[in-house]
Amino acid sequence: MKSAGTLTSWRPSAELIGLLSRFGLVGLANTALGFGVIAALDIGLGVNRQVANALGYGAGMVLSFVLNRTFVFRSRDRSRATAPTFVASLLIAFCLNQAVLFVVSQVLGHSTPERLAAQLVAMASYTVAFFLLCRLWVFRGARERTGYPCP
Repeated sequence: MKSAGTLTSWRPSAELIGLLSRFGLVGLANTALGFGVIAALDIGLGVNRQVANALGYGAGMVLSFVLNRTFVFRSRDRSRATAPTFVASLLIAFCLNQAVLFVVSQVLGHSTPERLAAQLVAMASYTVAFFLLCRLWVFRGARERTGYPCP
């Protein structure tokens, strides 16, 4: 007989499933915007590729902040209060991504399938870390006000 506190009996709540779904949609939206800006500047206007890339990522990050704050975590905290921790979370998640990419690449090897597998694992580490940082640190005030449990 399983006790209610075991990990095997844990089931995500409807609120958590909604939160993860909204987080995924925001990821798709900021990726689409970033790519659109990059393509428009690089291909359409002939802007330097590195500049176009940086501006595309910047646009995606701004959209990500706005949508994560308002749509995903439904925070009423001021942008000034959450923006620095949001940027710090992006940097922490990116550093983790790079570390995981390095380690997994060393373990798996360097042929094309292994390189792609390492990239996927690194991307997953970034996504999970960024979600947890946003939920537990950046927008924690929204969680505390609603009383929703931590994921």
